[in-house]
Amino acid sequence: MPPGDILIHAGDYTLFGKYEEAVDFNAWLGTLNYDTVVLVHGNHDANASWKKDADAILSNATILNDQSLDLDGFRIHGTQFFWPCRWSNPSYELISPRTDVVIAHGPAYGFVDNDCGCRALRRAVERVKPRLVVSG
Repeated sequence: MPPGDILIHAGDYTLFGKYEEAVDFNAWLGTLNYDTVVLVHGNHDANASWKKDADAILSNATILNDQSLDLDGFRIHGTQFFWPCRWSNPSYELISPRTDVVIAHGPAYGFVDNDCGCRALRRAVERVKPRLVVSG
């Protein structure tokens, strides 16, 4: 991959949460030439037995789990993994209106989702109005 400023990965960096694949993924990330690597867990990673140690295992990335990262005034917010919600999701209320990029493993309803996206995320995106939404 060509070098860059930011690499964003929106989850499913393992098959069914296999520890060895997370270790391999981290090693691969370490070979890339990016100033910042940001990721969220996908459904394959979210229930892994090693998830509580993910920050140490994925040392070549910043994992955002309902958290934001500010890079020189540019704000990226990453959500936890959720299956699509019809109603509200308190985690999406944590997304600041000052957010430039939202990372969510699943798509917002109506955006390249084959009518299977999350309506609660869609409402959050409409409220926040980020420049970009990245989904896995």
